[in-house]
Amino acid sequence: NNKDVARFTQTGSIEDEWIGIIEDASGKPVKTYSWKNGLAGSLVWDGRRDNGDIAADGEYKYYITSKDKAGNSSQSNIVTVQLDNSDTEAAISVNLDAFSPNRDGVKDLIELQPIIKEGSRIASYEISVDNKNGNTIKSWSGNGSIPGNLKWDGKSDSGTPAEDGIYSTSITIEFVNGNIRNAGSREFVLDTISPEINIEAPYVVFSPDGDRKKDVLSISQSSSNEEEFYGYIRDGKGNAVRSWFWSNRLESIEWDGSDESGNKSPDGNYKYVVQSEDAAGNKTVKEISRVTIDTADTPVFITVKNNAFAPSLSNGINSQVFSLIVSNRTGIDSWKLEMKLSNGSVIKTFEDEDFSGIPTTITWDGESDSGSIVEGEYSALFSLQYNKGNNPVIESTPFVLDNSAPDVRLLMQPDPFSPDDDNVDDELNISIAVDDLSPIKDWSMVIYDPKGREFISFKGRGRPSEKIIWDGRSMKGELVQSAEDYTYTFSVSDILGNSQTADGVIPVDVLVVRDGDRFKIQISSITFKPDSAEYNDTGDLKEKNEKILSRIAEILKKYSSYGILIEGNAASTKFYNQKLAEKEEIEELQPLSLQRAETVRNSLISLGVSRGRLDVIGKGGTNPVVPHSDLENAWKNRRVEFILRK
Repeated sequence: NNKDVARFTQTGSIEDEWIGIIEDASGKPVKTYSWKNGLAGSLVWDGRRDNGDIAADGEYKYYITSKDKAGNSSQSNIVTVQLDNSDTEAAISVNLDAFSPNRDGVKDLIELQPIIKEGSRIASYEISVDNKNGNTIKSWSGNGSIPGNLKWDGKSDSGTPAEDGIYSTSITIEFVNGNIRNAGSREFVLDTISPEINIEAPYVVFSPDGDRKKDVLSISQSSSNEEEFYGYIRDGKGNAVRSWFWSNRLESIEWDGSDESGNKSPDGNYKYVVQSEDAAGNKTVKEISRVTIDTADTPVFITVKNNAFAPSLSNGINSQVFSLIVSNRTGIDSWKLEMKLSNGSVIKTFEDEDFSGIPTTITWDGESDSGSIVEGEYSALFSLQYNKGNNPVIESTPFVLDNSAPDVRLLMQPDPFSPDDDNVDDELNISIAVDDLSPIKDWSMVIYDPKGREFISFKGRGRPSEKIIWDGRSMKGELVQSAEDYTYTFSVSDILGNSQTADGVIPVDVLVVRDGDRFKIQISSITFKPDSAEYNDTGDLKEKNEKILSRIAEILKKYSSYGILIEGNAASTKFYNQKLAEKEEIEELQPLSLQRAETVRNSLISLGVSRGRLDVIGKGGTNPVVPHSDLENAWKNRRVEFILRK
């Protein structure tokens, strides 16, 4: 306890590492020290070498040195001390501050080194190892010379392992001349417990590419209280990339993939190792292997096969097909394909969280996750989650799910219309409105005559115009029949095959047409009982007759300055034989057509037309508008004409 140690005071800048060196007179280092991330303010040297032996008496030099990352080196001034044990009569030292007798080959033994004055004559000696309470655990004794070194394996005199704790040694020497000297060593530690280190990383693959997704490797660390911890990153070839040092306890770190100089490390596999060795030689090493830097691009693409589809169709485009293109298929955690309506709501999701592989194509039958079909404009959102953090997302071009036929609305004006060239309601305006999610492929409108035969048609590709103007004539130029109903069928189909048909009636007004220098009204829709001059009064025919006659009376009143000749006309059924036809004409057609004309005259008189304006004539089959042999159109010959005369 008298000048047992040399104390040095030191200061320096903050550097990664400082090295302290004690050299003997020949310049050979006998003891070295190291400080990470800052220099300790003082150093105590107990006179031992790096191997724990007491250094020889003599002069020693101490200095500190460091080199920064840029290669700049620095060395302090030199301090000289003198080591002199020459007058020591009795002393004892140990070569270690701590040891761990756990048979791991590292500091399993501690050496007890007695020191006496050279030439001393010894009668007997006693050496002991004592615990902190002063109890002797292990002892040695003998007569004559003292052994050079004693090695203690941590066992007591009884052979049982000593407990972990603080110990010291003592020596008692009786010299031949009767002098007795006692000395003790400094304390040392018996420690068989390794440092505790816990490390954990939520992921080991990361991509320091600046996209804020797994840009750093986060490592959570905790530990017992130890003098020093050392952590480092090594690449696949074992080269050191980055290192960290801690005193007392571990701290959590984040590695951004850069090396000691701040340069980005290349893509590849790395390993993180952290270790600590206490003064007793107990060492703990923990590592996270297969740390991977992956900054490779992760481009993804998606294409849709159809601009629109209709799941309800058995034939045609009844499904949508998506092609998924993934250039980088390494390290994918999961993928997802979402069907998104134009309002942003997700209707259907395909995904594989366990990632059994990405299909090259996916077919959607139009059903939502709930099993229903929701029409509208969609886009497909394709996203991937890589374990390195990349989350590429791409949206397809829009497409349409159209499961319904086009909605058709037709409006006819005027109702009825009268194409008789009087500049009043001469044209029929057919307004057309077609609504559909899909583009229209084609359309057609067919107008049929009163007998159900095609009279005229309009058709086209794509969406129909908003209006068709019809002059009442057929494709052959034939004018519609006065006071008749013409039916129509409007058909439209979209590009998917969804189709819709709308039916309706086009009523034709009573027509007053110019015939040379006169006007006439030609009516073929007044119906009579077979072979009779009486009106047909069954069902709708009676109402139709009354409506037509009422309209004729209304028109004739407008032409009040005209006299009216009512002509009855008939269709010959014996046209194929001249004699029979002539007989039919005289005996049947002439009388019947006259009687029917008179019946019409009486009806008009009852409707307010002056009797004096009305004359009648029966023309029979002598004035056909179509040949009697034209059986399809012969019905047009059965008519009543009203000739207006000044």
